[in-house]
Amino acid sequence: MATSSSSIHEPVNIATYSLSAAELQGLDKNTGPHVTVTYGPSTKGKEVAKGYATLTVEANGIHIMDSDADQPLISYTLGPDVQYACPAVSRPEGTDLVTYAVIRRSQGIESSLESRTIWAWTSSPDDPTTLATDRKSYQAPFPVYAVYVPRSLPSKLLVVSTTGTIACLSGDQMLPSQNSTTQGGSPSSVVLKSVIIPRQKCTFAPTSVPPSAVVLTVVQDADATPGLRLNVTVFDDDGNIDASASGKVDLSNGTSTLRDITVDHTGNVSVLWSDSSWSRYTLSRPSLSESLVLTHHEPPLQLSRQKLTATTATSLIHLNTTHVLFASLEPGHTNVDILIWDLQYQAILARRTLSLSSSVPHPRIYLVPALDTTQALLVVTSSLGKARGSAASLVYSIPLGVAANSSLANAIAAAQSTTADGWIESYGEEPSEGEGLMTASEKETLDKLDEALTRQGVQAANDVVLQFQQSTGLANLSRDFAAEVCKRLLQPLPKAAEHGKAEKLPSSVTALLERGLVSNGCVPHDMGVIGTIADRSDWAALRLCIQRVKDIPEDALVQVLKLVVSANTKHSSPIVNGMDVDSTSSPKRRSAESSVPSLQEFLVQLVQYPTTAGTLRVAMKKHLSVDDLAPILGALDQIIGKESIQFFQHILDTFLLPILSSTTTTASTQPQLQTSILSISTHIQNSANVISALEKLRGPLEPFVRAQEEKVLAEKERAAKTGHTEQKWAKLKKRTERHRKMDEAVAVYQIEKLVL
Repeated sequence: MATSSSSIHEPVNIATYSLSAAELQGLDKNTGPHVTVTYGPSTKGKEVAKGYATLTVEANGIHIMDSDADQPLISYTLGPDVQYACPAVSRPEGTDLVTYAVIRRSQGIESSLESRTIWAWTSSPDDPTTLATDRKSYQAPFPVYAVYVPRSLPSKLLVVSTTGTIACLSGDQMLPSQNSTTQGGSPSSVVLKSVIIPRQKCTFAPTSVPPSAVVLTVVQDADATPGLRLNVTVFDDDGNIDASASGKVDLSNGTSTLRDITVDHTGNVSVLWSDSSWSRYTLSRPSLSESLVLTHHEPPLQLSRQKLTATTATSLIHLNTTHVLFASLEPGHTNVDILIWDLQYQAILARRTLSLSSSVPHPRIYLVPALDTTQALLVVTSSLGKARGSAASLVYSIPLGVAANSSLANAIAAAQSTTADGWIESYGEEPSEGEGLMTASEKETLDKLDEALTRQGVQAANDVVLQFQQSTGLANLSRDFAAEVCKRLLQPLPKAAEHGKAEKLPSSVTALLERGLVSNGCVPHDMGVIGTIADRSDWAALRLCIQRVKDIPEDALVQVLKLVVSANTKHSSPIVNGMDVDSTSSPKRRSAESSVPSLQEFLVQLVQYPTTAGTLRVAMKKHLSVDDLAPILGALDQIIGKESIQFFQHILDTFLLPILSSTTTTASTQPQLQTSILSISTHIQNSANVISALEKLRGPLEPFVRAQEEKVLAEKERAAKTGHTEQKWAKLKKRTERHRKMDEAVAVYQIEKLVL
């Protein structure tokens, strides 16, 4: 959905991969993401303006594909025995495409050459007959973190080590020359991210001779000062390092750790920190005789900690000098938020929610820039070092529309929706007590809670929190404290416990819910907080959750709807052999069943929850069966028959259309659904007839409405007895006389205000 001249169109799934539990067992814990992607230009003579994407898939192989297609152009199937040190890259050489991959582990590779062996294949997209075994092999001088193949350095490779050393490899054996390698980093150095900027674009590193490529690496070193630095390495046309143009700058930010960073060709640096603050810098070199300078732009942008928790997967890339594409995914959820930010005016220019076709265990996401701003790639992949049961990965192509420059008009137009979306917490100000980091007393309370939870159980821990809430006041509690309390007290139910067995929510958590301090993603559950409440069958708390928690995904809402349908079906009174089975049920059971909300009651609350029609439609298609749809449509039919036309329109737009569009084929073949649909159609026709009849009254009633307006105006003017000219008094007298005659003509009719 676009909010300005910038837009994000519907993403297209171009690749999907999965790993079974057996395949996972063959990978060691140091394996990185399941799928990685790089992007490069097309070969000469090919009409592929957007270039090629190179996908590196663990336990599978390397696939090169056009981003507009859903099938690889070239594939090198290497199998589960080959593991990769970093994403593979491809470079056009004439009409051929050369692909390089750094092999972390494979049969036949000595342990000393692991993460140092480079395999290369040459193939043509027109005739992709090269086999995976038809390859050349090279050796890097160190374990490789990343490899680059800039077109400005043909037949050369740039490799980055895991500790920050950079070398240019060339020649038949791909060996480094004397002046093409930086000094090695210390053993305690770790590269967090690296970026390459082509010669024709880079403007922030002036040199006496235009550089061939500029490599930027973010290095963390606990034993050095500064502990976090940005290294800039400039290469000339021969692949040698220009030491006078290269350098490093301090990137430290107190105690905050780096979440993600992106750098554009003009030296604009955007850093997202662990405390959810978003800082902007400018990297520049004032003259050839001066060193690199990193300028910090104050104040930083503070993103909401409800939107970005400690476990939220995020990624960002620069689209141009002021616009950044941002993506985030909460673990256990299937909705990816994709935003275009204008960092100059701190506004969201475009947004889209992508509903994934399936859940990705232990997700990591990252954006891959294309050759221009009309497209980007989004990769949602499992972190194989953490995955246990299975792994999955999805690759999407995202069509974009991005303004060339920041515009104040676009920012003003987007300002209201930016605030309403709740992404921005404050503009560089310290967070308030109710929103920010935990206080010392809150941390102390959590320590007491942990001790009580270990020794005495949940009830004792709940009492600790209640006592603290009473002494401090709910208004003074932070969201971080509320999240930690929920994580501890809303523990998953034992597997042996009967699903759906009623269990009250701890009263301290209920108080936090009522105060609106709870975020749905603050507990490790596939459905979030609402899922843990649904597991306990605490229906009162479930209703409260939907009222107070503002970030429940559509997928979780539909799953809860399915539970409500099931509970209502289960708790209805079945007749067996002429006897009412529930008539002999215990008072305790009847009390528990009475707390289940009726389907009508729950739907009235659900349709008022803010949702996205497309995402809701996908969730309904995924979770609701024909047996679920019949009572839902029946309940909606009854609601529509009772409610006003305005509320009926709201139901139609936000809920009924998604549910009908998700079940078009099913509805046409199921008689039990057709009855409700026909009844709803009758309500629609009746409402349309009422509106049409009221519309016919517009002409006859319009003179009365106009006369009433003029009469009110005349009374106001008559009340102001001073300041009128004779002409105005004459006009007023004439108008009053006309009103008197109208009143006589109207006789017994009464003017009423109708809102259509």
